Amino acid sequence: LTTEEHTRIADIMKSAPDFWRLSKVNHYDDDVYMTHMFYEHQKMSQSNYLPELNPLLRKIDPTILIRAKGNIYISSSEENKEHERHTDYPFSHLAAVYTINTCNGYTLIGDEKQSQKVPSVANRIVFFDGAVWK
Repeated sequence: LTTEEHTRIADIMKSAPDFWRLSKVNHYDDDVYMTHMFYEHQKMSQSNYLPELNPLLRKIDPTILIRAKGNIYISSSEENKEHERHTDYPFSHLAAVYTINTCNGYTLIGDEKQSQKVPSVANRIVFFDGAVWK
């Protein structure tokens, strides 16, 4: 995205007072994360902020949008933690992770046999088969 388009999305995610909802990552540590569901096809729901993603959606040009979700992780330690491997949907589909800020985190993509760490760099998007990722 252009710097202006990226900044607009980042500013909304950082400052909208009603944007984030608190969720628990897992049941065995104190980590939590916050989410924002922009769009969910199965529930036929969308947030008022979905139009803010239009510059990104125009670039991606999806055949169908299954879900658009924002996540922010809050860790209880300074070390990066890898969460359990999971898939969002049990069928092959093109998934994407768009990173809002540069930090020491990463997205781990792949399975037990072959995986790749993708560093968290602002205004970067990575595409992968969403049936096989972490």
